[in-house]
Amino acid sequence: MRRALAALMLLASGCGGQPPAASRPAVDAAAERYVRLALALGERDADSIDSYHGPSQWQADAGARHAPLPKIRADATLLADSLAAAAAPDAPRDDNVRRAFLVRQLRAIAARVDILLGARPSFDDETRSLFGLEGQAGGDGDAAAVGLRTASRPFTRFGAALLDFDNDGLLDLYEANGRVGRQSTMFSADPYAEPNLLFRGVAGPRFEEVTPRGGTAALLVGSSRAAAFGDIDNDGGLDIVVVNRDARAYVLRNVVAGRGHWAMLRMVDDHGRDALGAEVTMTVAGRTIRRDVRAAYSYLASNDPRVHVGLGSETVLRDVSVLWPTGKRERFGDVAADKVAVLRQGIGRM
Repeated sequence: MRRALAALMLLASGCGGQPPAASRPAVDAAAERYVRLALALGERDADSIDSYHGPSQWQADAGARHAPLPKIRADATLLADSLAAAAAPDAPRDDNVRRAFLVRQLRAIAARVDILLGARPSFDDETRSLFGLEGQAGGDGDAAAVGLRTASRPFTRFGAALLDFDNDGLLDLYEANGRVGRQSTMFSADPYAEPNLLFRGVAGPRFEEVTPRGGTAALLVGSSRAAAFGDIDNDGGLDIVVVNRDARAYVLRNVVAGRGHWAMLRMVDDHGRDALGAEVTMTVAGRTIRRDVRAAYSYLASNDPRVHVGLGSETVLRDVSVLWPTGKRERFGDVAADKVAVLRQGIGRM
């Protein structure tokens, strides 16, 4: 947990050159108190802080006081309650965002203390409390609003990605699932096995679960972990490779009927290497789309670094530009659909 680092960033963000809003000093003070509470917890729980790069005196104070766990919990709860009660609709948006973040982190400190004091929450409850999701924006409320709560909550997700599997221009969601603890509901003789899930993106934005479950003709149930994504056969449909614990991997080839148009962009630097970290921007049907060149996402997987874009009925990407990792931007004009295009650094227009 990188609590101290995150809070220090919040603290610094409220102390810039702009004149402070009336509520900003209070949020800054709360951010400092949060950092100090996180440091106090770190004195009792070595696993709670990965690293700290703030004022050395704050860390020294935490070591000298060596606050007992019940006091840390009480102080974190009191501060979270006061911040939540002080939220104001007319406050600057940044202040409310910082306030909500601090409330979630403080609730997480209290939850961690409960565990250290002997509480044994369920896996689901532990996850929600330690990540500050209980009763907060970004938790079950948002998941329910986009159609994900009911279908996905019972499962333990590992590999996952938001990609356009049917090329309709809307991102879909694939989740590779597998338990780490035994539960009452069983899907196979393997107590850790679960079905994977595929959700179709629809207008809203919302998601609808694809059936049969997992998007496969036959239900696949396993203890899935890594999931890697890419176009294996270069036909414009994104495929998936899923690694399972103590079982064979799944190679899921995309054979969705009636897929839309698509484009695949490979950004390479002047040495011919994939330009990881580059950012490509384009216009599709009047809508600006931005994608990063990356291979490191999902879980324990390296993915196809090419940028895939579903186009629906559109047949061209317009005004394609690339911001290279060097900081230079180049323009490549329009790119036709239904092909793999290579955009090489140094070839575009500045």
